[in-house]
Amino acid sequence: ADDLSQFADGSFEAVTMIYALMFVPDREKCLKEIARVLKPGGRAYIATWKNLKFFEMGMEIVAKLMKRTPPPPPINPMALSAPNSVEDLLAAAVDEVSVVSVVDISSDFFLGSAEELCDAALIIAGPYIKTLIDEGVTDAKEQFCQAWSQTLDSEGAHTEKGYFVNDNIAQLMTVVKARQEL
Repeated sequence: ADDLSQFADGSFEAVTMIYALMFVPDREKCLKEIARVLKPGGRAYIATWKNLKFFEMGMEIVAKLMKRTPPPPPINPMALSAPNSVEDLLAAAVDEVSVVSVVDISSDFFLGSAEELCDAALIIAGPYIKTLIDEGVTDAKEQFCQAWSQTLDSEGAHTEKGYFVNDNIAQLMTVVKARQEL
């Protein structure tokens, strides 16, 4: 995403970056590339997580199991959750674009059965579970999955259809590239 060199300047009317910018190593370069490939008046749509209850719950369980605060994950969906984080990146990286709208979107996650729930949570917890196993906690995965199910049960997130995590908030930002002077 930070190398769009295969595309000429002004190639696109629109660029989407939905739930991806927070995972890009060089975010400023990525935003510069998006601005470069947009046509004048073109729009970019960028979505990032602002409140990811699914993630927060998983990290709380990991901290309890590790008996310490774990470091941020190497792939962190909350990397751009701070207020104005994307706007600040845009301001630092690109002069010719401006934010025209910012909308918060609530998203509920259906996580399925207890087994599917655990598999989904291991996306977050996997590296920490490996650390615990390396430290001699051989049943770390089982402990995590049990604690995850119990936490969601206590939150009322278990229905006859499976597990749900509600109230995850994303921010959708629309950015427009300035039109060229005539």
